Amino acid sequence: EPFVRFKKLLAAPTPRQVDAEAMRLRAVVLAEKLEPRGDRKELLEALSTFDVAYNNDSYNQISAMLLFLAKTLFRDVSSPVPHDIRRLIHQYNGPKFFFVSHTSFYDYALLAYFLHRLGIAPPIVHAAGNITESWISNWLAGLRTLRIPMTFSPIRHRAYSWFSAALAEILETQAIFARTNRYAVRARDGILREPYVPHAVISSVRASGRALVIPVALSYSIIPEDRYLASSKVFPTLTALPKHWSFFVTAMLGLRRPGKVFKKLEVSLGDVSINLGRPFELRDDKSLTLQRISHRAIEEIARNKLIHPTHIVAKAVQGLDKTDIKSIRTAVERELENTDTLFRTRYRKDPPYHSLITSDLVGAIQNGLSQLSARRILSRSLLGRSYTPKDASLLRFYGYQADRRIYPLSGRNTIAVINAGVWGYTLALQIGGNLVRKDQLAEHSLVLYDSREDLIEKLTVDGRHPWHFRDLPIPRSVRPEADLRAAVGNTSMVLIVTPSKYFYSTVMKILDVAREGCDLVIATKGFLPETGMLPYHTVQEEMERLGKSFNISILSGANLAHEIVNGGAGVTQIASQDITTFERLRVLIESQTFRVVYCNDIVGASISAAMKNVYAIGFGLLEASKQAPENFLATYATLVTAEIRQFGILLGANPETFDSESQVWMADLLATCRGGRSARFGRDLVSMDEKHGKYLPARVLMDQYRKKRIAIEGFEASRYAHRMATQRGFHPPILGEIYSILHGGKKIDVDAFIDKCLDALKNERNYPSTAIRYRPKRV
Repeated sequence: EPFVRFKKLLAAPTPRQVDAEAMRLRAVVLAEKLEPRGDRKELLEALSTFDVAYNNDSYNQISAMLLFLAKTLFRDVSSPVPHDIRRLIHQYNGPKFFFVSHTSFYDYALLAYFLHRLGIAPPIVHAAGNITESWISNWLAGLRTLRIPMTFSPIRHRAYSWFSAALAEILETQAIFARTNRYAVRARDGILREPYVPHAVISSVRASGRALVIPVALSYSIIPEDRYLASSKVFPTLTALPKHWSFFVTAMLGLRRPGKVFKKLEVSLGDVSINLGRPFELRDDKSLTLQRISHRAIEEIARNKLIHPTHIVAKAVQGLDKTDIKSIRTAVERELENTDTLFRTRYRKDPPYHSLITSDLVGAIQNGLSQLSARRILSRSLLGRSYTPKDASLLRFYGYQADRRIYPLSGRNTIAVINAGVWGYTLALQIGGNLVRKDQLAEHSLVLYDSREDLIEKLTVDGRHPWHFRDLPIPRSVRPEADLRAAVGNTSMVLIVTPSKYFYSTVMKILDVAREGCDLVIATKGFLPETGMLPYHTVQEEMERLGKSFNISILSGANLAHEIVNGGAGVTQIASQDITTFERLRVLIESQTFRVVYCNDIVGASISAAMKNVYAIGFGLLEASKQAPENFLATYATLVTAEIRQFGILLGANPETFDSESQVWMADLLATCRGGRSARFGRDLVSMDEKHGKYLPARVLMDQYRKKRIAIEGFEASRYAHRMATQRGFHPPILGEIYSILHGGKKIDVDAFIDKCLDALKNERNYPSTAIRYRPKRV
């Protein structure tokens, strides 16, 4: 009965239909006029998937139910919309974009309810991700929805942008939930991050000449899907049910009167606040940048997003064990003082506290403790005098809701790590930790990109890697991302950490979408199958072909991932032609136990990084055979250094790069020989022969490693290094023997291997002279 009355109250004309075919054709016209690329056929094909659709028959029924649930389940504690903002929105004669801080599936219904009260016709809602694919997508029929993919190919991204521009031309109001992805602004653990603004906003402004962006700050005292958002193991609907969930179940079964059931559900999900930030206009001029839009929008959201008692109490008790009310109040007062200072220095205003916090602090603390206990985040003693954290991840989740510091995702201070493998994840942990700890990096953030969407979803939801270092959570300054354009489109530094077999395809995409002039840091070691060359030389050639310019650096050294993430002491080396790039990287990577040194020999660093894995396989073979004397194992490092020095000189490297004290070469070689995967591969190769009692080709073992997702860079590197050396008339005996065992089908003969190594001594005088004279780069 309450719903029937509510539905009658809402009676309103059905929103106008959008002619999707006309919008697609107009999008092509706009793209060809304002951003010509000669891809009309591909663009039309990509546009065919975009539509603005809702079920005309069920629109009123579903939209009324959504608004009724929003009104019933939550208590609205929003501040009144200031009259001048309300007047600006209604009188603005141009496209409008509501930019929403996405937190929950309920955001869609709450926004619709808020705009209905504001007297604004239903906007076109940009929806992506799980909500467009799961059972809950049926409810989108109650909204005017533009369904888009969570990740884009470049052509689909282009199609989406200009389709939105066509909608803006006919003055359709549009609602964008951060990056159309709830993880962008709400993010993992509730952290407020600077969102990635879709290029659709800029395309719309270019098409229409201007647009109004209205930031919308949504804030919940109880986040409906909190347990699901903190752990993907929980189905979202179950965690959203109120405490007396049995009433909801009986309603579904029809065993109770609906009126009584809804009476029990009233305000079962606590307080909600929907506040508007100061709208700002965009015009088609030189200041129209993604960075400017995203930063302005998130600043307004941060200024106006309500801080509830649950947020401030959770933030206060983080890190505490069992504690009493008095200690909790002291901690809350300290957090309030810190929050006051932040808002007055950064936002020039008082914090947007829930009215209970400002009027009755004792009551606010009790309210927060009660709600957190009801959500099983805290456990309360029998007499209610002490509390103990029960769910640390959810406690962090609510505590971060009170954090109004912004972690930017785009702009000059953003770093992108490409590939979330073991070394990429290690760098993300190392750099991300520094971004949190070091004050000078407070306005930096890091994007961890990987094309494997299932991996990114695990990293985003769980906050941990499913395969590597699973006990180490990602620092809050790191955002996982599966969209390459979103990851590198506006970053100032890109660290490429892909395995060598994926490097070429990845770097070609990066060169296409990255901002020209940014820093490309190559942390990939080996030779590329597509070119047979080093990554550095390949990138140089592609830059010349494309006519683009990037600053290239090489990161290499004694970097065993498991030691670095556990705080082990070590040194890495950065080879760069620009000392300012090195200084930027050093402050990002360096810690108390992990230091960074400089090198200006990029070629030497590249060849060293590629070859140390090859020679580490040889060391593993010798060590595991038990036939090589300790004296010879020690000598092995000096023998292979002589070979690689001459190889590097042939390619234009500085001979000093291969001195014994060089971090680029000697330390990296020794670390890989003692504890790296390539050396382990050599040992396993010997063990495999002994186990089976007969010779098995090295590729058999390599196939086993691939099935376990373990990359052995030295295996393929030996092939390309041997080819490159032979083409230059260089025939190093140690490299030749390793190549013969790995790729030539030669059986392991340790005595013959040792002889080949010793032959390197007498052949040193026959090594070719420098083919390319080394010229130190001016720094």
